[in-house]
Amino acid sequence: MGQFGVVCSPFPCKSLRGSKVIPVQPALPWFYGLSFDPASPPSSSAGWEEMLATPPNPDERPLEISAICSTKCISKEQVRRLRFLEVLKKRLGERLQIFGRGFRPLPEKTPILLSSRYHLALENSRHPHYWSEKLADAILAGAFPLYNGGQLANRYFDGRGFLSIDTSAPQHSADVIERCLDQNVASLPDALTAMTENKQRLLFRYNIFAQCSALVASLADQKLAISPSKHTRISYSKPLLQQLLPSTRRLRAFCWRFALPILERG
Repeated sequence: MGQFGVVCSPFPCKSLRGSKVIPVQPALPWFYGLSFDPASPPSSSAGWEEMLATPPNPDERPLEISAICSTKCISKEQVRRLRFLEVLKKRLGERLQIFGRGFRPLPEKTPILLSSRYHLALENSRHPHYWSEKLADAILAGAFPLYNGGQLANRYFDGRGFLSIDTSAPQHSADVIERCLDQNVASLPDALTAMTENKQRLLFRYNIFAQCSALVASLADQKLAISPSKHTRISYSKPLLQQLLPSTRRLRAFCWRFALPILERG
């Protein structure tokens, strides 16, 4: 990446020299409305106007709280996510419905999201500026997101329209969610207003085209003191634990599954 004068990324790029690094959300495409039925080509069932018009109507939805994820268990956040879902399922029972590969496979997320009052959006990363379709899909569907991910999500969205949780403290997060459900936070006027505002921001400000346009406009009048090089050698500094562990992903996953319950008991 050292060949570029400007690098936009949600991840830290400390090894880059001579480039201007702008921390920003990755503007990933959302999956809301997309069908991934293996028997047919990918297709979309939701247009722009339909997404814009979908109201946050929590009291009319049959599912109280849902989660859509796979049983993949390789990275630290994936291990945390599955451990947290196990804790929350024991706490909530049938109030929580879990879908996805390894649970109940779905060709399309949209029907479940549209039927859910609350939706668990659990990211694979907690880098401050990182959020993905996991949060965006819930916002577009009008489900109230219970969110574990980028720690600066409330800089992008109105924090009254979602609830931040931390899967590294599963018992505490389960307490927070249970109180949220019992108080029916999603039906509060402030929450409904914020959810509508967050959808507007997502559709008009945070898609890839709008974000690129805003970034170009903000850089247009700046005189950047940069000297990119096509031959920049980048060395990545890994955390000590990653340096000590072998590169085998399965072994790292085994170590996370063993260590996290001991290190994170909250």
